[in-house]
Amino acid sequence: MKAENFSQLYSPGENLIVPSAEDISAYTPYMNPYIVDLWTSSGYGIYGDGMIQLVDPSEWNPLLERWLGRIDPTNTVILLSGFGEIYYHRDLGEHEIEGQLYKVEDITCLDLNTGKIRRIATDSKNFFEEWLCDPEVRARELKQAWFEHGLKEFGALKAGEIFYLDPVRFEGAGEEVINLEKVNAKEHLQFLYEILP
Repeated sequence: MKAENFSQLYSPGENLIVPSAEDISAYTPYMNPYIVDLWTSSGYGIYGDGMIQLVDPSEWNPLLERWLGRIDPTNTVILLSGFGEIYYHRDLGEHEIEGQLYKVEDITCLDLNTGKIRRIATDSKNFFEEWLCDPEVRARELKQAWFEHGLKEFGALKAGEIFYLDPVRFEGAGEEVINLEKVNAKEHLQFLYEILP
């Protein structure tokens, strides 16, 4: 199960960390095999100069749990966008359809910049090979124009970094980038968690 579209659009960065089976053993019972394959064949780290990052759930699940107000082992953070949106996988259990049991899942986005949570996809492979590769998604959801501006100004992101778009200075400015900063992802997202109502 290889993400050909994904790997073509999001070239792996340097120093990717490939987890061992033991490292991910807490997540594999709830995780789609497609994502497990990405973890073990490609690894955690930067893809597409940082437009997305595959992340170690053990480092990011605590922030998700604080935001959601509960610990749920079936929720697993898998990806961080270049602007800090957190994408997580949800194992929704088995559901019977016409006498057959099917495993149900989805990929959900938590945007700490706005406080909104949205369901993105109902299939992990579709999320990586189609949704993330859709030109409109890259333009709108991943803020491609802003991201490319950040690359020109600051260079490629490193693991654990994101771009921050100043929302006050951006307000009313249309598509023009007004103020971008490169920040530490965990520190910045923790700050947003603390200040959002």
